[in-house]
Amino acid sequence: MAPVISNRGLSRSANQAQRLAFSVLFALIGAGLTAFGLYQAGHAVGLLGEPGTLTGASCARVGQPKPEIRCTGSFRSDDGRSTDPAARFTVNPSLASGQTTRLVRVDAGSYVGSARPAPRSTRH
Repeated sequence: MAPVISNRGLSRSANQAQRLAFSVLFALIGAGLTAFGLYQAGHAVGLLGEPGTLTGASCARVGQPKPEIRCTGSFRSDDGRSTDPAARFTVNPSLASGQTTRLVRVDAGSYVGSARPAPRSTRH
């Protein structure tokens, strides 16, 4: 009779190593998604980027089968330091010419919506 060879000890340690690898992988994925969500939320509430007001010039419905409304206009930061007279952004619903909306400038030419209200004027 041939001797019986068992590999139970090896499979148990390999199984634990796989569990540890998957746990680390899922923890990293979770941390990445959390960081991305916080980054996006920071822009949405105006903690990151340049908050400001965009005045719409024109809007058009673009794309099929699910069209987006893309508008152009001029952006002015709340502190007045930066402007973009040719800003382009996606918005829903569309803006009428001269109508304003709150946006945050993320990068040059990149804007996201803002939950922060427009600053009130303190002039009398």
